[in-house]
Amino acid sequence: YGGAGWVYLRGWHRLHRAGAPLGSPIRPLLLLGSTALVLVAFFPPFYEGSHQVLYLRAIQKILVAMLAAPLFWLATPVHISLRGLPYRWRRFFIHAIRADTRSGSMIRIGSAMGTTWLLYVAAIVIWHDSKVVNWTMAGTNRHFLTLTFMFAAALLYWVHIVGTGLRLRYALPVWVIFAYAVGVEIPNMTAGITIAYSSIPLYAHYTAIAKITGADIFDAQVLAGGLVWFMGSIVFFFSAVMVVNRIFVRHGSTTPQYHPEWDSEERMIAPGLEHRLNEKR
Repeated sequence: YGGAGWVYLRGWHRLHRAGAPLGSPIRPLLLLGSTALVLVAFFPPFYEGSHQVLYLRAIQKILVAMLAAPLFWLATPVHISLRGLPYRWRRFFIHAIRADTRSGSMIRIGSAMGTTWLLYVAAIVIWHDSKVVNWTMAGTNRHFLTLTFMFAAALLYWVHIVGTGLRLRYALPVWVIFAYAVGVEIPNMTAGITIAYSSIPLYAHYTAIAKITGADIFDAQVLAGGLVWFMGSIVFFFSAVMVVNRIFVRHGSTTPQYHPEWDSEERMIAPGLEHRLNEKR
């Protein structure tokens, strides 16, 4: 990871010296923020706490799947890192992702929107499934693997919404990306509501710990489900709004236009009553 970070910073420094937009200081800060969130989720004490407290496990998902992944792509890691690679390595990478190569074809199949959407939804369902939770929490390595799978699926999902990845195919209509973003909120919201409003303990692992510590498992489920539901709604719907905003940016109408005569009497008068304007004058 240190080598990849060095390549990224090298590429960013070159772009920054050239005055390119990708050389903005905000880019490495976004990558630093994404890295910090991943470290918090994957390492103690937060990682160990997620084995004891249910809502910490919910926060883990929020950190890696809803915050760290989009921040990672906002940092534009691929294009900036390519500028940091030696010329020979850069040419090799570009050749490897060409559509007429086997590796390029596999990359395009694996990163297709339908594939990444299904993978991300599957990761959400697996993450909240009671049998999977009880099995993974029985061993630290199992939980690490499921968390890694969640993060990998999130990276593949968010690259289409943020739009800073490799351009491997033609750009899709904005409404498709809008549906792509909103469509994930439905299974995520369903999972959050189910956990929050469940009248029975859902996870045997956390129920056993709650009996030892004296904590209320239902309060923990309400908090965990509420966090998943609330944060998911904010993140996914905000992303959908940003996707729609691209339409206005594309047509150059990012600021409101002021029309001083829009409510004039000539415009607002009912048909057939125009003569009253002359009488009034």
